[in-house]
Amino acid sequence: MAVGNPFKISSREAKPNDDGTYTLHFNCGAEAENNLQASENWNGLFRSYPPVSLSGIIAFEKDFLVNRKGVAVDKCPAPFSP
Repeated sequence: MAVGNPFKISSREAKPNDDGTYTLHFNCGAEAENNLQASENWNGLFRSYPPVSLSGIIAFEKDFLVNRKGVAVDKCPAPFSP
């Protein structure tokens, strides 16, 4: 569960890397871009919506095969106290 603000990151809010990919950070502090503070033993959900038109699907496939852009996730250790 996200325990702060922001409590979610969508494609409208996330800042892309210079190469067009996205890196999501968890518990890396306020200075980390695209960072969510999460509680101990948290679960998350990542949604990705593919194109729906045939031309969009073909363009997506061609772009993916050439660029292979994706999402990286960086989980930083959270300082939990027992």
